[in-house]
Amino acid sequence: MARDLNFRVFRACLFAICVGLAGLSSLLVSSGARADEFCLRMAMPEVTRDAVGVEAYRRAMADAGLCIIPVSMPNARSVVAMRNGEVDGVFAGLDDFAEQVGRPLIRGDLPVGAVSGVLVVRDGDIKSLDDLTDQAVGIWLGSSWAEKLMAGYPNVMRCPAGPEMMQELMRAGRLDAMLINEFSLILTGGLPDGFVSIPVMELEVYTWLRGEFSGYLPLIEKGNQAYVDILKKWRKKAS
Repeated sequence: MARDLNFRVFRACLFAICVGLAGLSSLLVSSGARADEFCLRMAMPEVTRDAVGVEAYRRAMADAGLCIIPVSMPNARSVVAMRNGEVDGVFAGLDDFAEQVGRPLIRGDLPVGAVSGVLVVRDGDIKSLDDLTDQAVGIWLGSSWAEKLMAGYPNVMRCPAGPEMMQELMRAGRLDAMLINEFSLILTGGLPDGFVSIPVMELEVYTWLRGEFSGYLPLIEKGNQAYVDILKKWRKKAS
């Protein structure tokens, strides 16, 4: 009986190991990486489309000579992931990203995004942030620029699922307004009917790496330039 029990335990452990190896193999295949190849794990915004999404980013980096495993995650999660070493870098973060993470990071010089932060609100009397009184305003959880603008405002809803969640809440009438960057607004379907966008802040975002990976920054910047060109072409078509 003891031998049977030991055999069952052995068989269960063997199965778990096989499943784990299969999962690792699947991750490497889906990322385009070889088993013996070092790859940087890069956090990417969840709001992407196929034409400008993680696969396009991975290809741009591969063409630059760098293996990347893109990991889609919310803004707030990327801060925690960088702090805990779960990812090696983030594709796009504001100037205060290192301050949020609280660890030595290095920033790229190339802006990977330069867009307007906008207040989306129903067409009417509100023309600026100063006109808000008690309207329910949605912001993307982890969006530091929106947090700063809404500091002290009493009716803020922080949305962990980001722009798509805010769009749904706006259309359902559960939000009166939202702060969002213009690019994410376009990606999630544009302005809801009857709403307008009011520019409130200009935003530039950069790639950030953990300090120990600073040697990879030149290749990252080369790949970023190619990927940013893809984004610009897509945005021109979409507008």
